[in-house]
Amino acid sequence: MWESGGVAVAAYDIGVVVVVVVFGVMGYIRGFTWEAGFLCGLMLGVAAAFRLTGVFAALFLSNLSPDVAQIVGFVAVFLMTFVVVLGVTYLARRLVERAKLEKVDRWAGSVLGLLQGLGVCFVVTLALLKFGNEPLRVYVGRTYAARLSMAGAQLLQRAIPASKQILPLSLPSRIRRP
Repeated sequence: MWESGGVAVAAYDIGVVVVVVVFGVMGYIRGFTWEAGFLCGLMLGVAAAFRLTGVFAALFLSNLSPDVAQIVGFVAVFLMTFVVVLGVTYLARRLVERAKLEKVDRWAGSVLGLLQGLGVCFVVTLALLKFGNEPLRVYVGRTYAARLSMAGAQLLQRAIPASKQILPLSLPSRIRRP
């Protein structure tokens, strides 16, 4: 750990940088179209599954126990929605290729990948600060990633007041800068 003004550059910070870079590289390889389509497919799949699981289970899975029908229905609705969105994404990708916009698509994909990597690290860091055991919270709390995540959480709380119940607002005093 390297000390700099009460904040430590730790292996955790290096890991965060590696994760963000990997997401950026994967975004460049896949391109914006696939990255956005995959992300939309996940979100729409989960949303559709939450809304339509009961209907799907009642119509097609009435011979299963209610608990199993709910699980199978959720997975089935999610997968069907996800596959449809990926099909649309494939068609959009073909249009991008025909328009000779692959380079723009790749660079935009790398930006989206970097943002996804930052988002993943943001959520993981805040989860460790909120739910980790005391030594882990102290270790993570002294990193640059924790400082940036806390600043991001405070900005998010100002933008979306309901997030105050989910995101930890402040670090324990023993973690803060002396």
